[in-house]
Amino acid sequence: PACIAPLVAAPMPRRAFSDDKWRVNISFFAHMTTRPQEGLTVGKARTAMKANGSFANLVESAEETGLPDEEDKHEDVDGDSLIMPAGYGHRAASWVQARVRLISLPSSGHAEDCDPGEPKSAESGPADKWLELPEVPLAECGVRTSESLKSSEFGDLHVLSLRSDFFREGGVYRLQLRLGNSFRRAPWSTSSRLFRCDVPQPAPSPDANVEVTTLSASMVLCRWQAFTVPPGIAKVAYLLTAQPTWQTASQHGVRAVSSTFVFPADSEVMLEAELSSLLPATEYVFSVAARYPRIGWLSWSQDVRSKPLVLDHAVADWLAPPAPSVHPVAGPRP
Repeated sequence: PACIAPLVAAPMPRRAFSDDKWRVNISFFAHMTTRPQEGLTVGKARTAMKANGSFANLVESAEETGLPDEEDKHEDVDGDSLIMPAGYGHRAASWVQARVRLISLPSSGHAEDCDPGEPKSAESGPADKWLELPEVPLAECGVRTSESLKSSEFGDLHVLSLRSDFFREGGVYRLQLRLGNSFRRAPWSTSSRLFRCDVPQPAPSPDANVEVTTLSASMVLCRWQAFTVPPGIAKVAYLLTAQPTWQTASQHGVRAVSSTFVFPADSEVMLEAELSSLLPATEYVFSVAARYPRIGWLSWSQDVRSKPLVLDHAVADWLAPPAPSVHPVAGPRP
């Protein structure tokens, strides 16, 4: 029988991003260095955790994940059972293990081929099976301390960091944790809330637009508000496109022009870039979309568009070439 106490609360996953990789940080409580209060039950601890507002930053809200909000599920754990320490004597745990279950995938199952909208249930694959991940030493799970989190009541707060390659981009998952040592292992914890394993695409502000200034007969300067990105990301790639409102049958006529630019991620600034190879007296719709250079979806985000515009004639018009002239040539006549 298991002699290591199970985790009291469900694990709390939250995505963490950077420019070249992203991870899933899973917060969980376990009494490793302190003993729980005498007579403290699982139900009382859960009630106290719900009343403590310090846990809001440990788990993503429904607005952040884009998934329906749901109540915590406490299957297979008796709320009247006493909380037991997991770091003393025969209950001393040395590692933590996670297992994940795929709930649904995007419509095509491939992040690079679809939009990161509301996922559909996977018709095939391990949607009904748990995938156990490698055990991780507890020494590698950083312990957070906070005056607002009473360790004697909730336990020590640990953070398990999992690489994103354990998950499928765009998939919706649940996960469970358990503690163990070289001889024993605890029962699996209750399931976490649903969480989505992807990188949120850059989002334009609701009132964003594209300002266009004509620089020459074939070049314009475009200005737009920087898109909003999650914390931790420092660079964003922008696709600037000029789409003509009409097309020609010939490939040598008017056509769409686009160019990609990489800017620092700062949603408080106005960005600007030049777009060349345009034609005067041609109506274009200018648009800006964004994505990340190295992580996340390969598809571009929702774009911001201007109204149909024509290059400013006062700037775009050029002087006509001089008429050909005839010069006498000295020498014998043919």
